[in-house]
Amino acid sequence: MGPRVARCAILASAALFLYSCTFFEASVVPPGFAIVYGVSDYYPASPPISGDSYDLTYPDDDAIDMAALLVEQGFDVILRTNEDATMTQLELDFAEIGSRIEANGGSDTRFVFYFAGHGYGDGMDSVYGSSFPDAWDSYFDSESGASEPTGSGAFTEQLLLHDAMPINSISVQSVDDVLAVLDESLSDDELSDLLGTLPSSMQMVVIDACHSGGFRGSGTAADTIPESYEGWDEGVSVLDTLDAITLYLDYGSGLLDVGASDVGERQAIVISASGEQEFLYEGPVYGNGIFTHYLLQTPAEADRNFDGLVTANEAYAYARDQIVRVENEFFFGEGKFVPRVSGGAVDFVLFEAR
Repeated sequence: MGPRVARCAILASAALFLYSCTFFEASVVPPGFAIVYGVSDYYPASPPISGDSYDLTYPDDDAIDMAALLVEQGFDVILRTNEDATMTQLELDFAEIGSRIEANGGSDTRFVFYFAGHGYGDGMDSVYGSSFPDAWDSYFDSESGASEPTGSGAFTEQLLLHDAMPINSISVQSVDDVLAVLDESLSDDELSDLLGTLPSSMQMVVIDACHSGGFRGSGTAADTIPESYEGWDEGVSVLDTLDAITLYLDYGSGLLDVGASDVGERQAIVISASGEQEFLYEGPVYGNGIFTHYLLQTPAEADRNFDGLVTANEAYAYARDQIVRVENEFFFGEGKFVPRVSGGAVDFVLFEAR
């Protein structure tokens, strides 16, 4: 299948079966809006880190292909890749898409945020060992750096945008340097806040990055799959998946990563390509990241109940099953990964089947 490259922030040398009830006929699917970001080319090249060593290959292609699919499906899409995919731009794009949603149906709309690129969880220093500068470890080991004392594994997760320097760069020597990285990274808390500004009542987050499972709201995820999958002999059962997506929301929970929206008091459905403590890979076979490769197939493959519509959970189930059955044959132990999902019992239509 060719070499696989991890989509993890510090690897500088590499880059349900739930037969959901659907509430809409294909002809009356609510309007859809999306923000799609993909970062392959990172932080401008400067000694001692070469730009190429920190870069990835396919996230920009993933974003372009996902945006094209969403446009084909009738979504109003904002697409940003590489140098255009910055934290400042993301905040502007959320404000812009909020205005578009308000002008075209308000709460009765669908919204998708998609990201492909490097991901990091602050609890991963024990896995990476001495790869991090002392300043980075000290920041997250201190009380001031522990911005998420409760929640999914008590970690704060980050999606690294274009201007985030490599975390393991020797340029990271002080708290100010750490903050400079975080300023160009989207945390789970920040994403939750941005989602809360949107009037849409049907929100979905899709993340193709290492450690992205930590973005799931722990108050609503009954995930019986361990955060480090490691490939159980018995695999992942149907009941595992049903447990993960059919709990009702715990509205009063303070343990959420991507939390409840101010509109409708509902949490976004979050689909992550990997668990909180798992690595994620890309390779040359598909021309996309492995997870996104299968997600792009879902309009044609994921309509499990043959109603002409693909829900968010049907899309998740298809991509997950393909990775568990096909891709994990090429990985061993901690190299295995499995997509995760969170959210409440409410599902919504993502695609029309084709």
